[in-house]
Amino acid sequence: MDESNGNKISDNIGISDRNNGEQNDEAENTDFARVVPESSVDMDCAAKCDVSYERQRDDQVQENRPPSTDDSKRDADGEGSPTLPGEWDNTADVPTLHFSFIVNLLLPKHLISKRHPKVEQEIDKLNTRGRQQYGEDPPSKYIAVGSSAECYEIPRMISKEPLKMPIGVQHSDIDVLVAWNSRRIKELDLQATDKQKVVLEIEEVHPGYCRLFINDPESVLRGVDPSTAIYVEERGFFNAKKVRDDIKTLMDQIGFQQSTDISKFIVDQKGPAVGLEDITARTLKLFQSSTSLQHPRQEMVAALPITWPKIANDWTLRQRRNNWLSDTLIKSIVDEGCHVVPVPHRHTKHPDIEWRLSFATSEVRLAKEVVTDDQRQCYVYLKLLRQVRMKGLDLLSSYHMKTAFLYSCERLPTECWHENQGGCIIYVLDTLITFVKDRWLPSYFIPENNLLDHLTEDEFHHLDILLASIRTDPISPVLEFTDTNIIANQSAVLPFRHFIGPVLDDFRRFKVHRNREESAKEFIHTLISFVAALLVDDKVEDSVHYLADLYDFLETCATADCFSKYLYSFISQWKIVTQCIRCLEFAVDFYANKYPDIRNVNRYLGNFYHAYSCQHPKGSQINRQLLLKATDHFNQYVEEKGLYDSVSVEFALCNMATGRIDMCISHLKDYVKSSCDTQDHSTNVNDTKILTLEKNLRKDLINLVGEPIRMITLPSFPLALYMLLVAYQQENNIKEAKVAFHKANTITECQYSNWKEIACHIENLLSKGKHSEITAYMKEIPTDKFGGSRIAVVHTVAFQLSSASKAVQFTDHVMDNLDDLNLPTFNGNLACLHFASAFEYPEESDERITALVRAETLFSTFLSEIPNKESATTVDYAAFLCNQERWSEAMDILETFLSKATTNNCSNSYGTIEYLTLDDFLKKEVDIHTKIEAPSRAFAYYYTIKCLVKIREPDQKIKGVKAAFIKFCTEIKNSRSFSLLGYSEMLSENWYRAEHWFCKAVEIAWDYTAAKQNVNLCKSKRSSVVEEKYEEKYIPLCVAAELKGILPLQK
Repeated sequence: MDESNGNKISDNIGISDRNNGEQNDEAENTDFARVVPESSVDMDCAAKCDVSYERQRDDQVQENRPPSTDDSKRDADGEGSPTLPGEWDNTADVPTLHFSFIVNLLLPKHLISKRHPKVEQEIDKLNTRGRQQYGEDPPSKYIAVGSSAECYEIPRMISKEPLKMPIGVQHSDIDVLVAWNSRRIKELDLQATDKQKVVLEIEEVHPGYCRLFINDPESVLRGVDPSTAIYVEERGFFNAKKVRDDIKTLMDQIGFQQSTDISKFIVDQKGPAVGLEDITARTLKLFQSSTSLQHPRQEMVAALPITWPKIANDWTLRQRRNNWLSDTLIKSIVDEGCHVVPVPHRHTKHPDIEWRLSFATSEVRLAKEVVTDDQRQCYVYLKLLRQVRMKGLDLLSSYHMKTAFLYSCERLPTECWHENQGGCIIYVLDTLITFVKDRWLPSYFIPENNLLDHLTEDEFHHLDILLASIRTDPISPVLEFTDTNIIANQSAVLPFRHFIGPVLDDFRRFKVHRNREESAKEFIHTLISFVAALLVDDKVEDSVHYLADLYDFLETCATADCFSKYLYSFISQWKIVTQCIRCLEFAVDFYANKYPDIRNVNRYLGNFYHAYSCQHPKGSQINRQLLLKATDHFNQYVEEKGLYDSVSVEFALCNMATGRIDMCISHLKDYVKSSCDTQDHSTNVNDTKILTLEKNLRKDLINLVGEPIRMITLPSFPLALYMLLVAYQQENNIKEAKVAFHKANTITECQYSNWKEIACHIENLLSKGKHSEITAYMKEIPTDKFGGSRIAVVHTVAFQLSSASKAVQFTDHVMDNLDDLNLPTFNGNLACLHFASAFEYPEESDERITALVRAETLFSTFLSEIPNKESATTVDYAAFLCNQERWSEAMDILETFLSKATTNNCSNSYGTIEYLTLDDFLKKEVDIHTKIEAPSRAFAYYYTIKCLVKIREPDQKIKGVKAAFIKFCTEIKNSRSFSLLGYSEMLSENWYRAEHWFCKAVEIAWDYTAAKQNVNLCKSKRSSVVEEKYEEKYIPLCVAAELKGILPLQK
C-alpha cells in the first residue's frame, strides 16, 4: 500500500486522537489501515463479504472451556501446593544453604540484574527510524519484551568443548512487539452509544485466545485490498495469518537498513515470530570485546493493543498469601491493558482468524517492579537447569517454567527468596511437577488456560520421569555444564567445580552439625580462591561485584562485619598492591549508596598508596605522588572518624616517609595519651604493609609474614611508643627520646621469634662481659631441631645478632669453650663474619685491615679442602675478592666453580649482617626484603659477568656467560636468579633486557617489590626505540597491569 492509499483508508475509518492508549468510549478503535509502517505488516488487504454482527451474551459457555476449571483454580490459588524445604532437602539429599551459595556464586546478582544496553539501544534505534519516516506519530512502535527486557537472561558464556575452538554463546534474543499505535480494541460494550468498529471476541475460542470481529466493515474495509478480512459463517474477522506472513517483510527491510552488507544477516520465521540475526562468526575475540555482536538476534511479533479482558479479571482479585502485588500496581497494569498477537491455539478450528491474548508487557512490569534480584537468581538458575537437561526437547518451555515461578512468587514470602534460595528453587520445581502431575499448568493471568493441553499422555509420562530426575539432582547437571562453559567473566583457567569442591564436601558435615556459621567458613574460603582466580586475569571490578553480592548472602549465614571491613578482609590477602587500590576505589564509586560505611576504606587506601610508594625509588616523582595520595586518604579518614586506634600509627608511618616528622610526633603523642589506659588496639601487618614499617622493625618482622603465614598482629600501643622513639631520634631530641625509650620497654615483651629472644640475651651477656654464662646458656639450647648439630645452633644465633663484630666476638668465645663443635666446617661462615665486621671500622684502620686479613685466611683454609671448593663459600670468597677489586682472581675461582655440575645444589643468602659488604644492587634487595637468597650458581654467574665488565673483556665472551646464565634461570625458574640476571644487564646499561628479566622475576613472585622497582627504573632509563626483541611468554594480566603502571593516580 502506498501512503496516499493509506491516507484514503484513514479518512474512510475516521481517525481519533490516541491519547497514549487511554480508553475513550466515543471512539473505540482507530485506523487499522495505518497500524504498521508500509514497510512492515501490510494490513491494507481484505476479503469482503456481507456480514451481520450478532451480539452474544457475556455468560455464553465457551466452546473449548476446560472441563476441570475448579482444579485449575485450586492450583492457581495455591491450595495443596508444595512446601518450602528447610535446611535439608531429603529428595535431592542436599543442604539448601549450600545450594543457595552455589547459586549466588554461579549467578551473582550483578550478572542477572543488569539491564542489557543492547536491548535499549536496538529498540531506540527502531523507534527513531519510525519517527524519522512518519513523524512524531508513527503507525507502530516497538516494545522490548521477553527475557532480555525482564532481565531473566542466562548470562552470556564461552563454550570450550574438547577439540573445538572456544566460541561465544548468548542464550537470549531481543524479543520485540511491533505494537500498532492505535486505540485499544475492547470487548463488546452494550452501553456504548456509537457502533464499535472492531470488537474483541473471547467466546467460542479456547481460554486465552480471541478473534477480532469487524463490526463495521463498511468503514473499516472501504477501498482496501480484500485479504484484510476472512469470513466465517458470514462474519468478517481480521486475518491473523496475513499479519504473520507479512511481518517477514519488515524484518527483511530492517536487516537491509542495519548494514550495507546484507549477507551478514539472516531472516527466519518460527510461527508468528520473525527473527533477524547477525550471522557474523562468534569468535572469542569478538565475543569478549566491549561491543560484542553489532546486532543481537531480534525476534519480532506483530501486536494489537486491547483493553484488559474480562477473562483475566480473576487475576486482579486473586488472594495472594504474601501481598506480593500492591493494589496500586495491579490497577496500573490493568489500566495499561495488554495485546493480542497472531497466534492460534494448537487445536483451533479456525487458525487464520485466531489471536492469542499476550500479557508480555504486564510480565515485563512485574519483572522490573516487583521481582527481586533473589527471585531473579532462582529463575535464571532454573532456566539454566532446563537448558542443560531439556535441550532439544520441545515439551516444556522456559515460559512454562516462568509460569510456575510467578505462582511461587505469589505464595512464598519475599524474605524466603533471600534467606533460602536453594529451597525456593526446589519449591518452584515441586510446583511445576505438581502442575504436570495434574496435567494442568494454568496460565498465570488466565488460569482457565491450560498451557500443557497440547501434550499427549506419552509425552506427559516422559515429562514426569524427566522432572523427577531433575528433582533428585538439581546441582550436578549444571556443574557438568560449567566444566565446558565459562559463565560471563569467571575464570577461564579452572572450571567452576574446582572452586566449590570444599562446599560439596561440606554437605555431609553440615547434615550432622547443622551449624550455619561453621559452613560459612567454607563459603568464605571458596570465595577467596574464586576471587583470586579472577585477579590473576586482572578482573578487579568483577572481583568487587562478586564480593559485594556474596556479602549479602553471607549475612544470612552468620554475623558479618560492616561491608568495608568485610571487603578489606579479602583485599588484605592480595599480593598486587595496585589491584588493592583499584578495588577499593571502585567499591567507593559503585557501592557508596548501598553501603555508606565503604568510605571507611580511606584508611586502607592510605596504607596501600603508602605501600605502593615503597615500590618506587625514594624521592622519585611517582614516589612523591603516591605518598601525597596516601596522605590525602588518611586525612579524609581522620576528618570523618578522628585519630584513634592503629590508624594513628599508620598515619605516623606515612608522615615519617614524607619527612613530616613534626606531624608524626604529634599524632603519636595524641594516641599514646588517649590510649595509655586501654592499650588494647592492634595493627595487622602483611607482606604488603610491612614495607611501610620503619627499617629496623621491618628487618625483625619480615621473615614472619611470608608463606604460609600471611599476616601478624602487633600491639598498637608499644608500636606507637617505638615509632615515637624513632621520630625523636630523627629530630635529635635526645631528652624526649629517652622518655619514649623507657615507655617503649613494653614492646620487648612481645617476642616474635625464639631466636630473636636468644640473640637479645646473648648480646646482653656480651655487653656485660659474662662470657662464662654465654657458654652455659648455649649448652642449654636443645639441638634436636638441628639434627643434633651444635654448630647449626651457633650459626643461627650468630646471624641473629645486631652486628657482625658482635657475631665475631660471640663465635670466637664459643669456639674456645664448646667441645662438640666441628670447627673446620664453620670456617667459611666465620670468614664471612670477619669480612662483614671489617666495615664497622674506619677505612685504613688497623682493625679493618686485621679483620680482612683474618677473613681471607679463613676463606683460604676452608677452600683448601677439595670438597669445599664446590660449596657456597666459594661464591662468598669471590664476593670478597670483587669487593677488593681483585677481578681476575675472582673470575678464576668462579670459572672453576661453574664448571662443576654438583654446585647446582647449594645456595647463598645475604642479609643485614653482610649488608656493608654488598654492592649497591644487592643492598637494595636487603633494604627492601632484608635479605637476598638464590642458588649459588646464580650468584657465581652474576659475579663472573661483573668481573668481565670491570676488566673490559670482549662483548662476545660476556654474551657467552649471559647465555649460560639465561639457560640456568629458565630451567630453575627462581625469581631471585632472574633478578641477578637483570642486575647483570644493568652492569652494561642494557636497560631493555634488564627490564625483561625483572618482569620474569615478578611473574614468578608477584610480591617481589625490589623487582617491581627495577622494572620501573629500567623503563625510565631505556630508549623508547628498542631494536632487540624477546619472545614473551604468558604473564598473568594482573602482573602485566601492575608493571605497566595502571593506577587510579593516572585518572
